[in-house]
Amino acid sequence: MNKLHTVFLFSGQGSQYRGMGKALFDHNSTFRHSLEQSDEVVMRLLNRSLIQELYFSEQTKFNELIITHPAIVAVEIALYKVLQQQGIEPDFVCGNSLGEFAAAVAGGIWTAETAVEAAVKQAMAVVDANAAGGMMAVLSHKRTEFESLYNRHDLFLVIAAG
Repeated sequence: MNKLHTVFLFSGQGSQYRGMGKALFDHNSTFRHSLEQSDEVVMRLLNRSLIQELYFSEQTKFNELIITHPAIVAVEIALYKVLQQQGIEPDFVCGNSLGEFAAAVAGGIWTAETAVEAAVKQAMAVVDANAAGGMMAVLSHKRTEFESLYNRHDLFLVIAAG
């Protein structure tokens, strides 16, 4: 019989929302302790509280890269530690974009502190670059529908076979 494998997949930028993990923060000491450790790193580097931004801010939007980057990584690491504390270990880890930071922790490559620090520094570099740009995802197999849009915005068309 084939053995089933446990895979942890960590998501990237764009998966965040204010309050993510709040119930675990309130009721799970492993999750809370991990976030408190990440909060110390963010506070040292940005002089801002990750926990305050995640759970106690009055603002409705949660899209400031400088804080959402480390927030995603910190919450993913905290979730990983909760699973680990319950005896659930991955056979494989995978990270999508920014999720690679948490995957590196789950894979034993980085410490949690290194991953959160790297997320802050990467966000700082992106913000400092102040480059104009954006991203668009097109879910269509009909190339002609979007050619004028690509041309108008000087974009390249990449078609991935699925």
